[in-house]
Amino acid sequence: MPEEELPPIDSYLSDEMRVGTSNEADLPSPLENDNGSDLNSHDAFTNNHHGEQPLAAIQSNTEHEEVLLCEQLIETPTIDIAKYVEDKISDSWSLAIQQMQLLGLVKLLAKNSVMQQVDKKMILTLKAEQQHLLNDHTLCEQLQESLKAHYGNDRTMYIEVGDVAGAMTPIEYEFALFQQYLDAAKQAIKEDKLVKILQKEYAAKIYENSIIPL
Repeated sequence: MPEEELPPIDSYLSDEMRVGTSNEADLPSPLENDNGSDLNSHDAFTNNHHGEQPLAAIQSNTEHEEVLLCEQLIETPTIDIAKYVEDKISDSWSLAIQQMQLLGLVKLLAKNSVMQQVDKKMILTLKAEQQHLLNDHTLCEQLQESLKAHYGNDRTMYIEVGDVAGAMTPIEYEFALFQQYLDAAKQAIKEDKLVKILQKEYAAKIYENSIIPL
């Protein structure tokens, strides 16, 4: 049986799929209106951008977006705040924790507590978000032993949960102290004469999230 001759591949293509078969003269000019009259480039630009922002505003928005993008790309440097302030602290309870050389969760328990001495009683007020540490009685016993070794065997430790008005825990104190040094570093850079010249002459920008105090 003779093989049936297949129609040419072009016959499978719809009018829309055939490339180059349309008469280019039938296509409207990119700058031709419905009436067939040509639009000059200025009119075409005006009609296509009617109601949009002026070019200057677009450029300003673009520059602002670029600045935000740069700030996001610049990673905030990581710094061990406790290590940074360890030789700068003056708080007596924070210094005592250093001197007792507490470690791990025992240190965390102490640093999240405000310590008050009443006669020979040592009252530690633990932050509520860390009260789960009290579930481990071993931590409390180890801390009490360290306190007696540091302050005297006649001292008794009591732990409560809550806040003490006007007082900071050692961790809160460290953050506040670090923030003071960080704010001072940012201010020093802003007031630096060379930095001001670079900002004025070359539009230099200060990315504050990249600043760390020395």
